[in-house]
Amino acid sequence: MDNTLYVWVVSAVFTAIAAYTDARTGKIRNWLVAVMLAAGFGYHLWTHTFAFAAQGFGYGLATVILYLCGVFGEGDVKLTAALGSLVGPAGVLFVLTAAYLLVLLYWLWLIIKGNPRENLKREWRLFYLYGVSLLYLVGGFRFAKIRDTMEQIKAAQAGSPTVPYGVFVWLGVLTALATVIYAKESG
Repeated sequence: MDNTLYVWVVSAVFTAIAAYTDARTGKIRNWLVAVMLAAGFGYHLWTHTFAFAAQGFGYGLATVILYLCGVFGEGDVKLTAALGSLVGPAGVLFVLTAAYLLVLLYWLWLIIKGNPRENLKREWRLFYLYGVSLLYLVGGFRFAKIRDTMEQIKAAQAGSPTVPYGVFVWLGVLTALATVIYAKESG
């Protein structure tokens, strides 16, 4: 098996476990993240591509901005950082892009089902608050303002279903795996 395919298959297995636990409990286990980090850095140390793993880890860790804005949970950030150590910077960006597109479809489905007018109103309020918290972060880390905005986000999220991002990250990994397999077959 080609090394690239091997890395994506291992990533798919790890993220499948993360998706399962995230969907069932709303948590991504630290032991899983630790094993993923060890596998990612260990493999890339063995293949003399440690900088590649470190860059991927950094790209994944950059999702801490989404945590600070109230979008991601702590486990989601750790999962994407560990995934980055396995698949590298381009891989984690591909996965996150695919995951975000799938989350967008899920979000639209949530708005349409039930009472679309009320759902749209609630989701736009959340979207606005996420944007405000991001502006506070970019504008100089005004922690008092961020804390107030986070409290508003928590209140607005009370009526909103939670999004198990671990599931969408797994689906993004499966999309990347399918892309790698297709590229190998066609060319």
